[in-house]
Amino acid sequence: MKQVLDNIMIPTTTRCAILLAWITAARVGDTLQLRPTDVTIDANRLKVTWTRGKTIQRRGQYTVTSIIPARYIDMMKQHFQQAQTSPTLFSQVKGQQVKLALRTVNVS
Repeated sequence: MKQVLDNIMIPTTTRCAILLAWITAARVGDTLQLRPTDVTIDANRLKVTWTRGKTIQRRGQYTVTSIIPARYIDMMKQHFQQAQTSPTLFSQVKGQQVKLALRTVNVS
């Protein structure tokens, strides 16, 4: 995963979406639907309230709290600050971009 998150050829917004999905064990499709009001960062703690997506249809709204790895805190905070006026946190990211980013990294 570090190879993806540290790859500067992958746009920061895509890397942030992948990181958020990874540390919260979430579906990428659900992650891409998050609104700025669904996520808070306090120091290195990330709190995500899931209110939309495929998982919500089955189990209802829920909240996940996780720790952001120290090396990615600044990247995440900067992205979330810039996305505050967007309808979703990852409005520029498509699921296909995430899939391609994960496939382009040599995992051997």
